[in-house]
Amino acid sequence: MCSKAQQKVCSLLPTGAPAWSDRVAIRCACEYLASLIYETLRERRTELFKTEVRRDLYPVN
Repeated sequence: MCSKAQQKVCSLLPTGAPAWSDRVAIRCACEYLASLIYETLRERRTELFKTEVRRDLYPVN
């Protein structure tokens, strides 16, 4: 995952940056998005687990 410093550097890169900088920015953005997706999925999984446990403890007939 990108560090806060990397994210800051990536956000400061100019649009006309050299190719290697673009690659760094793209990689950084991809890693950042991947981490966001992972966090979201982890939260959803926790919510689903809580719902399932609740259903097991308090069955609705």
